[in-house]
Amino acid sequence: MKGDWRRVIHTYRTQPSAYAAQITKPLDTALHIAVSDGQERYVEQLVEIMYGKSGAGAALRVRNDHGNTPLHIAAALGNARMCVSIAGRDKALVGVRNDESETPLFLAAVHGMKEAFLRMHQICGAEDCRRHYRGKDGETILHVAIAGEYFELAYQIIVLYKELVNAVNTQGKTPLHLLASKPGAFRSGSHVGGYHQLIYYCKFPALSCLFFIVLHRLANGLIHGSMDWIGGFMDQMN
Repeated sequence: MKGDWRRVIHTYRTQPSAYAAQITKPLDTALHIAVSDGQERYVEQLVEIMYGKSGAGAALRVRNDHGNTPLHIAAALGNARMCVSIAGRDKALVGVRNDESETPLFLAAVHGMKEAFLRMHQICGAEDCRRHYRGKDGETILHVAIAGEYFELAYQIIVLYKELVNAVNTQGKTPLHLLASKPGAFRSGSHVGGYHQLIYYCKFPALSCLFFIVLHRLANGLIHGSMDWIGGFMDQMN
């Protein structure tokens, strides 16, 4: 089927029952496969054919054996064009959870797919996305972006969802705790004299911006809870 997408398009046009048909052992639909193969043009055509037809909404929500919808796959691959094609038809798809309790928005953050993440944020809107930005164990999109060292995305997340700076997971860890555990994000052998110096020693420009926001919030008492982790952070910097 992979090399015969025109036939698939014809089948979708003539047999609406094919929309939700799971045709592989991993329970993928034709749309899952098209997304996985990066067939942007055919993904757009398949979604366009289904749009407005009976059963189309359910077909876009079909999950494979990992609980992933086609949008989950597009988000994990970072294909912003396909994310727009699918989520643009139904923004609620951004909040569908897979077997690991991950939404497409969350998966984009896990894999550091900034453009796909931002497109889904635009489609869904901040208020709705706030229902979709946590995974299992209370991890947020900011936790996983920092864990993956996707600092440019982490900066964008802080700009969009400032409250996540204070968010804790089930272990009581904030994203800042994760940041403190990553001395590799800073220049080795740095001797720091004051919090403002952290900005100078950042390897990544976006991380400098992230720290600027974090330090501003610290200075204004906007970050709550114990700051004992800062001592350990400073030790790792030296």
